[in-house]
Amino acid sequence: MSARRRFGTLETLAIVVLASWSAIVGAQSCTPDSMVPHAPVTVVYDHPGGVTHATIIAPASDGSVRAVDAVTTAPLWTFTPPELATASATTGLLTDLRVLRFDANGDGVIDVGTGDKVWLYFGLRRAGAVYYALDISDRTHVHVLWRVDATTLNGLSSAWSTPTIARVRVAGASQNGEHFVLIFGGGHDTAGGGNRVFMVDAATGHLLWQIATMSPVPAGVAVLDTDADDYADRMYAVEITGRVWRFDIWNGHPSATLATGGVIADLRDPTLTAAAAPQFFNTPDVALIQPRGGTPYYNIAVGADRFYAIRDRLPFDARSQASYDAGTPILFTDLVAVSGSTPLAPDAPGWTFALGAGEQVAASAITANGVVMFTTFHQTAVSSTCVVTGSTRIYAVLIDTAQAGVDLDGDGKITSTDVSQALPTLTEPAAVSIRLGATDQSVAQTNHDAPPTALTPECTVGSTTLKACVTTSALVRTFWQRRGVK
Repeated sequence: MSARRRFGTLETLAIVVLASWSAIVGAQSCTPDSMVPHAPVTVVYDHPGGVTHATIIAPASDGSVRAVDAVTTAPLWTFTPPELATASATTGLLTDLRVLRFDANGDGVIDVGTGDKVWLYFGLRRAGAVYYALDISDRTHVHVLWRVDATTLNGLSSAWSTPTIARVRVAGASQNGEHFVLIFGGGHDTAGGGNRVFMVDAATGHLLWQIATMSPVPAGVAVLDTDADDYADRMYAVEITGRVWRFDIWNGHPSATLATGGVIADLRDPTLTAAAAPQFFNTPDVALIQPRGGTPYYNIAVGADRFYAIRDRLPFDARSQASYDAGTPILFTDLVAVSGSTPLAPDAPGWTFALGAGEQVAASAITANGVVMFTTFHQTAVSSTCVVTGSTRIYAVLIDTAQAGVDLDGDGKITSTDVSQALPTLTEPAAVSIRLGATDQSVAQTNHDAPPTALTPECTVGSTTLKACVTTSALVRTFWQRRGVK
């Protein structure tokens, strides 16, 4: 699930992750960037007079990145990648933004006078095989921290994969003092390439580690810290064809032995031809599931033409390369076809949920309290200016049983009809966002053990607020924090 939190030097952004719509809009060159605005980033800067200034930073439809004052909307700076001048694409430019904050006292305010810094990262997607890091520590000025492309990262294709920020120690490598890294897939374009997962230094862009996959990886890579030692030790990546990779990171090892890994699942339907097979552009959603009386597992959820959930039964054990090489991947034919009305056997390797005719999973899933939520979009028209119309459905499914998990219709009970609900007609696809809303006074009054400021979760899809949301008291993601910083 997504949440906005301050984690010392690293901030995880509350952004709505958007899917690739190339599979939905067919041959027309319309992409998420041209149809749905990326969520902005907000950075709060200190002022010598003691007044803080909030700045909103967001990619524009023309591929530039712009910063404006959050109150006055006055422009502060604009950065336009020079590659756009010769790019053949006019839409589908830039990944979502990622921000790394060096906030010395952890107060959420960037004070350059005390050495605080802010770095911004993104890829150029259809505009080229390029990733940028910008230093935006100065509120009114921006400069390039580093730039990498296919000449420095062999195998990099059009930079579709939104980078993930993490911390990894690589023996013998030149790294920044905090060991911050960026991890992303190799991308995808019609010319081929992109069959890579890369790890680069967050301060310099220097390549620290890479691995070749079988097919391109245009989606973001899910990165976890499974043992809470502040360093990443697990990655999950999905190829465009549907093969799911797991990697274990061995912190403190050199690049050659930094990670072990292999394919743990193959979601390709053997009955489909290559031309008819779905393409996977969504970042996998990974959640730890602890069944009552059962053994914990990691659920890896991802959607395309249907929704898939597979179970990693070795959630905490780092595996040797020999273990991966000898392992047998979960196959599409192993998954249990579910509809939301029948319980799932506890030992099932995973499940798949068929969608209605014309439906496509619209974005990366989001999981909270054992319930996975995702949206689908059924396109009815795409204009020449990439304005999309169609219908949206919201799904909420218990991961462990594959049954309805939220009272979506708001009738006070959860039944099989709550597996999915149609939403008002939208002019653009959207994803589920979960945030803690207003204080739930009823909780505070009926449960004396509950904190007086208990917050009610609120689920939204675009501008639509759902009738009900998953029950949870906190929004938690795996994160990294510098020791000694509160």
